[in-house]
Amino acid sequence: MLGREAFAPQPPQPAPPPAPADPCADIPAPINGEITTACITDDITEIAAGGFGFTLGERVGTYITQVETGQVVGLEVVGDNTADADSFYGLIILEPNLLPKGLYALTMEGVQSGYKVIVYFKRV
Repeated sequence: MLGREAFAPQPPQPAPPPAPADPCADIPAPINGEITTACITDDITEIAAGGFGFTLGERVGTYITQVETGQVVGLEVVGDNTADADSFYGLIILEPNLLPKGLYALTMEGVQSGYKVIVYFKRV
């Protein structure tokens, strides 16, 4: 009987734990724009964003809204507030990692045209 235990059917092994779900899989696609990093973790201290389609030289206003509450939040934004010769407007947002966790919408709106660019990011 010695050694026969090695050939006996073995009990099934437990299934490995499922991989954790991607916390940023639900970030909506940008509308007419782009963002360098949409999933904001503790180590992300700045992000760049921008959008196309503004009128040449148009002033562009920006605001950040927490999607779940609709509350406008304040962050330091670096940009010159004017669309360039290619109708592009870009900016840098400083310290998005200090925001409470949640989904945010950065809206860039042409002051004269009303044209909107929206990019989304999520603080996790």
